[in-house]
Amino acid sequence: MSGNMEAKLAAAEGTFAFYAVFQNHSFHSMNCISKLVQKLFELKVTCVRTKCKAIITNVLFPFLNNQPQEKLKKIKFVTIFTDASYHKEVKVFSLLVRYFVPSLGVEVKLIHQQSLHGEISDITCEFVINVLEQNTMTTKTVGFCADNVNTNFGGVQRKGKNNVFEKLKSTVG
Repeated sequence: MSGNMEAKLAAAEGTFAFYAVFQNHSFHSMNCISKLVQKLFELKVTCVRTKCKAIITNVLFPFLNNQPQEKLKKIKFVTIFTDASYHKEVKVFSLLVRYFVPSLGVEVKLIHQQSLHGEISDITCEFVINVLEQNTMTTKTVGFCADNVNTNFGGVQRKGKNNVFEKLKSTVG
């Protein structure tokens, strides 16, 4: 097989793997789908479960994960967003960043996702600060967005210092 054909096949398999994740297909389903594509289109696509997973974890994820970090080095100000959600019995915290690029406008990117063992303000604040420090954004952060649970902003009266917002203000601001 020529180099050009190998490159086209690799691009097709990468696209196939990306589409599988984008459509929330399981890696196991790729075994059947890959065979179907081979029969229908007579392509030598062999993007089965293990190859699909390898493409996603070793090629696409590192590439896509590095993109926001490169842009963030040039950005002067960011706003951060955090939220928790349950996936079965696992509680996952996500941290997103919003920033402005003159040529593109406002962009929002997921910069980190992690399972945490609780939702108290100390745990959440530590998570946010660690991610900000890893991405050198502590001095660039100008805003914090989150849902209105007491952990994030305090109770109804919004008094007190034992919430994520107040702890971030004292650490980051």
